[in-house]
Amino acid sequence: MAFIQIRKKFENVWEHVSDTGIFMLSKFYFKLDDNGFQIVERGGVKRHIYQLSEITVYDDTGAGTPETFTNQVTLYNRLLDLKYTGFEASLIFPPSPISDLTDYKVDFEYEGVNNFSIPTNVVVVSVHLNISLLTTSQYTRLGSVLTIIPTMVTDDVINVRGITL
Repeated sequence: MAFIQIRKKFENVWEHVSDTGIFMLSKFYFKLDDNGFQIVERGGVKRHIYQLSEITVYDDTGAGTPETFTNQVTLYNRLLDLKYTGFEASLIFPPSPISDLTDYKVDFEYEGVNNFSIPTNVVVVSVHLNISLLTTSQYTRLGSVLTIIPTMVTDDVINVRGITL
């Protein structure tokens, strides 16, 4: 029998457990069509279509209790609430509210170095290149050092938004 568990492990870390195995993806989106849920990987590779009755969502950052859904709107809204990485960044962090939801805003001008210093008490919400809020930039963070992964050119601006703890 086909099934899929969608498990939030950490902020922006999702595990998918299905009848075919366990997988984690970095670039993908999902489709909900006629109560069918399908993950589409970057490059267009389509995974199995699961019916709502075959889907269970877990928030392992909290109680980790199983959640099932009887309609696609409820599933969609729950994934949106959990900030499921299968959404476009603009749906999770829309351009207008981003300034209302964040109290840490900094724009770094690229000058040949991909490492930038930010306070350790800041939780990074989003990183964008040249204020393109529809495209998030990949980054890593170790302590106070934020390293931007994409190739940049002089005068590019890195837009970091976050929440100070």
